[in-house]
Amino acid sequence: MSETPSHVAPSLSTLMVHASAQEKLSPAQQRFNDLLAQIERLSGQIQRLEDWSDKHRYAHIQALRESVQLSQTHRKSLLLFVHERLQNADFTDRQQRMARGLVRGLIAHLAATNDPQVQALATWYVSEADEQEAAEEQVEAAHRLRERIEEALGQPLEKPSQYQTPEEMMQAGMRQWQRQQEANEARKAAKRAARKAQKQAQKKSPAAEKGEVPAAPTRELDAKSAIRTIFRQLASSLHPDREPEEQERLRKTALMSEVNAAY
Repeated sequence: MSETPSHVAPSLSTLMVHASAQEKLSPAQQRFNDLLAQIERLSGQIQRLEDWSDKHRYAHIQALRESVQLSQTHRKSLLLFVHERLQNADFTDRQQRMARGLVRGLIAHLAATNDPQVQALATWYVSEADEQEAAEEQVEAAHRLRERIEEALGQPLEKPSQYQTPEEMMQAGMRQWQRQQEANEARKAAKRAARKAQKQAQKKSPAAEKGEVPAAPTRELDAKSAIRTIFRQLASSLHPDREPEEQERLRKTALMSEVNAAY
């Protein structure tokens, strides 16, 4: 067999098993040949894709670069347009806040261009007054979100003035919803315990009627058993040591004190 040049990969067909005149290929040998043929076909496809990629990669990168440059050009045009409208148009306070927010967003996108006009507008808009305006927008968005949360909860949000951003308001709403679910579960557990104690009392009442156990002491024992069961259910749900959050732990500590006093 002639030697294959070092830069040319040998064909996989040279590795195939060939049948002889006396003996046919076994199923395993035929499967081996089929896999070699499949590998050679897929390798050819990969090579063609790599050749295509090498041929067109630069053109695609160039097109992408041009698209990015065009996008930045459009952003700058929009920035200058909105800035001009802010100086000349009669906007309401809310419209001005929205337009200033749009300008700040465009400036952030164009910061890497080091364009003198963009830098000048950045100095113009990014100031303490604008930061205060952005904070006010956050408070307004948090207030709107609070209304939707309270509608979903069916009750006012606890201490809403503590939360100044939509993120804080959402977290507070989720915590209050979780507390609602825990309270509902505690009430359901108490009702289940009371029903269980009532059933136990009904089972014991025939013995009391026969005189085996006095009726009044039986009722007293049943009542104590029901109260004890309810207390244990509430203690399990409200135990403060199981709560990692400090504010929630304080709340459960206060509730647990009331439960202990009632018990």
